Amino acid sequence: MKITPIGSRGRMISFPELSTTNVYLILAAKATYLCDTFLGPEPMERIKAMLMAEGRNQPIVVFNSHKDWDHVWGNCAFANASIIATERCAAKMSSHFSAELAEFGEMAQGEVVPVYPNLLFTDRLIFPDDGVLFFSSPGHTEGSASCLDMEDDILFVGDNVEHPLPYVFSSELGHYAQTLARYLELRPAGIITGHGERETMTLDLVRANLAYVKALAAGTDLGEFEWDEESRTIHQQNLGWLADHARGTLDSISGGTREG
Repeated sequence: MKITPIGSRGRMISFPELSTTNVYLILAAKATYLCDTFLGPEPMERIKAMLMAEGRNQPIVVFNSHKDWDHVWGNCAFANASIIATERCAAKMSSHFSAELAEFGEMAQGEVVPVYPNLLFTDRLIFPDDGVLFFSSPGHTEGSASCLDMEDDILFVGDNVEHPLPYVFSSELGHYAQTLARYLELRPAGIITGHGERETMTLDLVRANLAYVKALAAGTDLGEFEWDEESRTIHQQNLGWLADHARGTLDSISGGTREG
């Protein structure tokens, strides 16, 4: 794992798997806040050992930015900790966990067992003594949330911002656009994304993601975008997911069933 100091008390910990996956630590006075838990307990035990070696004995508070398997399987290393998420994230995680483990289990690092969020919120949750704010930010998924280190002005956005384009697993594209616009209004000193290299994590990337999501929501011509092969692949996957969701919604309304 690669450790990058951020601000006065943050650390971005990057793992090479899945186009580089990042978790984020905030070493605050009363608690250590861990944003996302990666692919299983083994890498999280390494993080715990690192903190112990540094004399950090504050409780660890875990935050799940969204329900996806590559960001939550390490929860089981913190079975006795407070694990924060939105109510929608917790519900989605519970309903998808078994299927995702069956499909992607070969990627697990250590023995993964389900440990779900136990400190839930709808809109926002703040730890004022440590200056850490968690807030709902639907986008990549319906239950996505973000973390703002109010002391260093560093914003952890999970998979809501990605390079070159975001993956879309929510039909609520209007809410997604609002989330990205809110990030721009916050104008944080730094952004940490769930995947990617540090040099791509800029407000310009947020603006580019916002332009894409708005165009996708409006169904407008996307010919103005300069597509490389990766961008085309992501865009086609997004179109496919949105079409499948729309068909499923129509089947539900008409009382039919859909295979797949």
